[in-house]
Amino acid sequence: MCQDITELFCRIDDFCNDVKKNEKNKTLGKERKPTRVPSISESEIVTIIILFQTSGMKSFKDLYYKLMPYYTKCFPKRPSYNRFLELIERVFI
Repeated sequence: MCQDITELFCRIDDFCNDVKKNEKNKTLGKERKPTRVPSISESEIVTIIILFQTSGMKSFKDLYYKLMPYYTKCFPKRPSYNRFLELIERVFI
């Protein structure tokens, strides 16, 4: 059931780093930084969302509670479900 997601994560991490560099070059003045820094990176958040999209599970909550325990080595600092939902907004907005 658990698949190796290292290559997927590396590609997503490279993409997120490129987007950050692109945004940094286009911003004017000081960039507003969040006061609370999450323990999970944006790349990890996107990887979990892509795992949900490819898993075939009907709800994200099912994936988070049933499948994610198999990936504890990949995501050791995975936050609670409610906190993760808040962090999703930070990535996509």
